[in-house]
Amino acid sequence: MHRSRRFRRSGIAIAIATVLALAVVLGGSPASADDAFDHASSSSAPPQDAHCTSVGSVRGCFREYGDSWWLYNPSGTGRVYIKWWNWLYSSSRTWELHRMGMCFSDDQQGWAKCNKDYYEMGTVNKFGDEGSRLEWYVCKDSCSLPQLTYNHH
Repeated sequence: MHRSRRFRRSGIAIAIATVLALAVVLGGSPASADDAFDHASSSSAPPQDAHCTSVGSVRGCFREYGDSWWLYNPSGTGRVYIKWWNWLYSSSRTWELHRMGMCFSDDQQGWAKCNKDYYEMGTVNKFGDEGSRLEWYVCKDSCSLPQLTYNHH
């Protein structure tokens, strides 16, 4: 009898740990809930100094100054999105995940834009050091290679 209770308790503990781990992986920390999904607004093309990448005919760009994302969908069909992770350099000399999210555009032809606000490289962040970088990719039917951009502005 004691053995089956112990297994039941350990099974419940494993289930709770799994749910919590999935919540962090899929949705980030509770503080980043507002970052999870941003619907992009129609926009003009990004400035020349934006960091851009493509997959197929779709394009994704990030501009440090202004912390903005751009998506380009020439066909106007389907969902185009940028998935991003914001890493901050910590006082323990490691990169720590601060938050993550997605900027997306559904069935919208041309350029669309999302605005964010990230720590800058020279700003002391919540982990007690300076440093902010973004890991990201753009997707439609497939995804680009991951991009790594340091947020200097």
